[in-house]
Amino acid sequence: QQDRQQSEWVEGLFIPKLQPGWRFSCYKLSRRFDQDISAVMGAFALNTDGTVIEQARVAFGGMAGIPQRAAALETALSGKPLRPPEQMNEHWIDDALAADFTPLTDVRASQSYRLLAARNLVQKCRLEAATDTSVRLAGTGLTEAELIPPALQQGQ
Repeated sequence: QQDRQQSEWVEGLFIPKLQPGWRFSCYKLSRRFDQDISAVMGAFALNTDGTVIEQARVAFGGMAGIPQRAAALETALSGKPLRPPEQMNEHWIDDALAADFTPLTDVRASQSYRLLAARNLVQKCRLEAATDTSVRLAGTGLTEAELIPPALQQGQ
């Protein structure tokens, strides 16, 4: 969806340089990396003091009809430790994502998969920002039903 008239076009785009304390990360989950619509895409801008998230700007694609900011998640992230706990079982992320999105189930992913993937991208972003290293999320061998918290399973 666009609000351009038929005779209008985008002439340019300005992306400001990140200010000190801010970090930007973007992640795409799809079957193929190139030339494929993502099941979930997350973009994160975090302002931190090195240990605590002071401000967050988060948007997801694949979680709604069009890419959308995650306002409840942004609020929930503010004041949280940058480094997630070892178990990464922070259910406040699930609650915030459920408040922000009701993803569809389609050929690319189920609703519950999209919510779980979005939660994992939040944790991946936090861990990478805290350790300044790239983190690869590996499969566990568990089924989707075993991985997804009951609070996220309602709309499978």
